[in-house]
Amino acid sequence: MKTIIITFILIIASLNLSGQDDSQLIKDIHYYADIVANAMDYDHKIRANEQLVKLVDEAIASDVDVDFEAIKWIVEVKPTDGSFSIISWPIQTSLDAHRYEAYVFKGDKVIKLNDLSDDLIDDYDYMIGDKDNWFGQMYYGIHEFDSQDGIKYVLFGYNAFTSHENIKMADIFYFDDNDEPVFGQQLFASDMKDLRGAKNRVMLRYSDDAPINLNYNPGLGMIVYDHLIPRMGQIAGQGIILTGDGSYEGYGLNEGIWIHKEKLFDHIYEDAPIPTPVLNDGRKSKKDLFGKTKSN
Repeated sequence: MKTIIITFILIIASLNLSGQDDSQLIKDIHYYADIVANAMDYDHKIRANEQLVKLVDEAIASDVDVDFEAIKWIVEVKPTDGSFSIISWPIQTSLDAHRYEAYVFKGDKVIKLNDLSDDLIDDYDYMIGDKDNWFGQMYYGIHEFDSQDGIKYVLFGYNAFTSHENIKMADIFYFDDNDEPVFGQQLFASDMKDLRGAKNRVMLRYSDDAPINLNYNPGLGMIVYDHLIPRMGQIAGQGIILTGDGSYEGYGLNEGIWIHKEKLFDHIYEDAPIPTPVLNDGRKSKKDLFGKTKSN
């Protein structure tokens, strides 16, 4: 009887210790995510990110239930059916450079993405990406749609590319027959007559000081974004850059293909209106760059 009681006590103590360890692990993830986002020294950001990745990997390996939506500096997106989710976050490695971390969760499978954005920037409109060849970005939105070969998704992401230029992207996303993530498919076309020149994604490169929008607008049933025009940059050393002129263009779905519409509105505004906030999904609550709700 004493042996049974002692064994029971040891089991309870072990469970309590495990719970305390899990709690501390989650606190550490919050802590290092904050340092990655807010440290002033780039070396500190990089070292904190190395620790953050180790902690996230440990939580995954130990099956610790981490609420990534509750972590201010990590963004999680998932489709309405909850069949998978993606977490991502940025690391500023120098004044003029960023890189990104991301994990895809699908059932019991976890896939870490490898940021090769510096190598993929040229002609990426027409490339196919995978877990080892991923254009690093922080995802802020997702839209599910019916393609000609099944349900696929449009991922909306942001890359703080350089101190002069940002990138926003609408990328086709799906899983192959082995449940591996695939980024890009030739579904963005000028018209239905000739699909050979269709792009794999919409990719906007624009001035760092331009508030450019790219998102799915449920009211219009379209992917909507600012029409970009060239102008001389206002930041030292910037040169000619692209910025919005207050008009919009976009893509509407037609038989599983996203067809370009050059002009959505006839009026051009001096200050570009924002019909659907980029990180707000049409809701009234305000969100910051990381997709977290701000208090008023």
